[in-house]
Amino acid sequence: MKTAVINQKTIGRFQYQRHSLGLYINGTELKAGMLRFQNQTSPQIKHTFYLLHGGNGDDLQPIEAGLFETLPEQLVKKLETLGVQFIMPYIGASFLYDHIDPKQSYLRYFKEQIIPEFEKETQTNHQTRFLMGYSTGGQAALNNFLATPQNYRGVGVHFPALIHYDFLSSDSMNTYQNRTGADPNYLKIATQCFQSVFPDLVTFSKYNPLEQIQFLGLPELYGKRIYFDVGSLDEFGLFEGCEIFHESLMKKDIPHFFETVSGMKHDTDFLKARFAGLVSYLIQDL
Repeated sequence: MKTAVINQKTIGRFQYQRHSLGLYINGTELKAGMLRFQNQTSPQIKHTFYLLHGGNGDDLQPIEAGLFETLPEQLVKKLETLGVQFIMPYIGASFLYDHIDPKQSYLRYFKEQIIPEFEKETQTNHQTRFLMGYSTGGQAALNNFLATPQNYRGVGVHFPALIHYDFLSSDSMNTYQNRTGADPNYLKIATQCFQSVFPDLVTFSKYNPLEQIQFLGLPELYGKRIYFDVGSLDEFGLFEGCEIFHESLMKKDIPHFFETVSGMKHDTDFLKARFAGLVSYLIQDL
């Protein structure tokens, strides 16, 4: 794969580069952001964090939201000592679904193109690789982590799209809306998003963290870092699915961090308020 840097800028002590990967899925050119400390090159990178954007955004979204400017100086210094890089690939609203057509599979693209390319010549391995994300990207990070926990040290996500209704049934959607108070306009967007990716519920179940966790236990997730949070006013009603996921982890005695944040919504303000805490938790034992 031939990559080319199409733009770059300095963000505090970080150097950001946006890469064109020379690949396309459904006519969309695939790009990815890379954030490293200015004084570090590939051989000095020891830890890689993959940050997956939301369904209405692209690889630029975390940068445009100003997430890295929210990291306090003490945390930035620790990240520099650890040799951390952040990789932000474009994944559409794919949930990293492994499409039957290899040329349309974002999951294969992520595993076979993104990870090898950005970990090339670094010291990253399965013990120093992390998944992060938010909204649909948070769901993608969780489902990929749970499918292959042996490939990652941990996962951290904000308001992951853990829906708890049948997205193929309008009655189920309406019941969910009444139960959670989800905004009907937001719910329509979420429903259309899931319908556009998953052909049926059987297929979806393979990528649904609420079901995946039922087949995992402490032996598979021992020593992993798991973080997720959501706002009490989330317009998609995602606090319900997050609470169910939390309860499943509790029943299996799997260590994790979860919080429903009072008064916060599904928006950039939430991300900027909580991003530093997520990063801090993931690197706590490094």
